[in-house]
Amino acid sequence: MSGAIDALPRVPSAALEGMERRFGWLADWVLARYGEVVDAASRARLLLAVERASTDAAVTLKRYSRDDYSPDPVEQRFVPLVPPTAVAVVGEAGSFEDVFAAYARVPGKHGSRSTRTIRSYRSIFVEEFGGFVQKERKLADPLRVSRADIAAWRDHLLALGLSAKTISAKKLACVRTVYGRQVADGALDVNPASGTFIGADKKQRNRERGFTDAEAKAILSASLSVEKGRRVSASHRALQWLPWLMAYSGARVAEVAQLRGSDVRKEADGWVMRLKPEAGSTKSGIYRDVPVHADLVERGFLAMIDAVGAGPLFINDAGNQEKNSARAKAAGGRLSEWVRGVVGVTDTEVQPNHGWRHRFVTRARAAGIDHEKREYIVGHRLPGLGDTYGDMGGLRAEMDKYPKEPLG
Repeated sequence: MSGAIDALPRVPSAALEGMERRFGWLADWVLARYGEVVDAASRARLLLAVERASTDAAVTLKRYSRDDYSPDPVEQRFVPLVPPTAVAVVGEAGSFEDVFAAYARVPGKHGSRSTRTIRSYRSIFVEEFGGFVQKERKLADPLRVSRADIAAWRDHLLALGLSAKTISAKKLACVRTVYGRQVADGALDVNPASGTFIGADKKQRNRERGFTDAEAKAILSASLSVEKGRRVSASHRALQWLPWLMAYSGARVAEVAQLRGSDVRKEADGWVMRLKPEAGSTKSGIYRDVPVHADLVERGFLAMIDAVGAGPLFINDAGNQEKNSARAKAAGGRLSEWVRGVVGVTDTEVQPNHGWRHRFVTRARAAGIDHEKREYIVGHRLPGLGDTYGDMGGLRAEMDKYPKEPLG
């Protein structure tokens, strides 16, 4: 370890792309934590600082390994951060709805925000947070909100019984993000939600996040007994096929629940299903192609598509993207209830649908599937790949490595 640390560069690398790949996720976390929006030049400087800090941290750990706990000379260079009081730039006061609209109309880092995000964030910022501030803090101007007002709302949410994780990662993160747009636009000098966090006790985990072989076998075996045939409803097809599709793709349940017959096509090296936001939604807002596993073909997946047609396979077509997205989410909810209530997989430490995602990643890793391609298949963002990597070659060869689910 000492040799590896000594080999770390003491001068930041000039390869910005390489730093983005290594430290981009950490830079994103820092910016989100403090609700900051920066331009490309500022981000480059931040990446340089993150690289230097990572190297300094490694050197410090090396000293600790030698029982040297003397004061860190690097840390002593920095003076304590005293955040300024949030002060609005002089201007006409607006409503919480106005502030949210300013956030919603500007595309985010990954393009236009999804309808689901807009709806969720508006509910939190305008209705929950704005309602509290106006009623309990007697403050109508959202640009006059202080850090104390944010803290009061946090304490209110705690009193309601919300978990620390929900408050920090969802509620406060939303308010911090919306106010971040006001800072970027010059309406605020500083984000009032910056630095407002709540710690959470580390949750104990007594088992793996993915399904065990026994649990997977129970669910998949039960799906085989679901009524089949041309006249079977979309709900029945969902129970029959969604567990298999998640098992062989690691996809989120809503992504496969909204799948249409037209989204599955034949390529030179095999069948592919395209998961895309047009059908309902994807978390990233970007399509991806997932090879159809050979076991799905053998079990009649393509024959089912021929019988149903080009439209939605597992929901009744509502005629528009937003409603189909809601129906796909509802189909996932019904599947969860079926897994818990009918199949009997009741361990609360494994999620009834998301357990497939963890299981796929675990089995793919054991099968030696390439890390980058594995992350692409499940829809994870990899630093350095960018936002438009819809095409990726070599997926079929990697999917062919994935073993069949054991039902014997």
